[in-house]
Amino acid sequence: MKWIKLGLIYKPQRKLYWAQSHASVPISDHIKGELFRVYFTSRDVKNRSHVGWFEFNLSDPTNILQESEFPILAPGKVGTFDADGVMASTLVHCGEERRIYYIGWNRAIGVPFRNSIGLAIQRNPYDPFERYSDGPV
Repeated sequence: MKWIKLGLIYKPQRKLYWAQSHASVPISDHIKGELFRVYFTSRDVKNRSHVGWFEFNLSDPTNILQESEFPILAPGKVGTFDADGVMASTLVHCGEERRIYYIGWNRAIGVPFRNSIGLAIQRNPYDPFERYSDGPV
């Protein structure tokens, strides 16, 4: 396959409260045929990171077919390892499940922030992702 550089194909339009700045750390997931879902991390106005997605077809990658209205993963509860943000790192298929391993972070004193690894699981396609636990894995 010959790669063709297209440049930017997706940019948050600032219409979603959780996606105000950028789309970083993209992870593609083949849905069927030429349909792909891309999970990405964006930031809200308080600089907290959230994970959402958009879908596109490989035959027309600059045409975004659908995007998540709400984040699939948002900052955790106050005091948890991911209270200030979440960033998807990798997607693993395990039978019917999709597992997103993510970086959870919170602000700290003495250093800018602390990172830990979390896990969110989607039991069936298009079901919501649910945190494995309130603590890191």
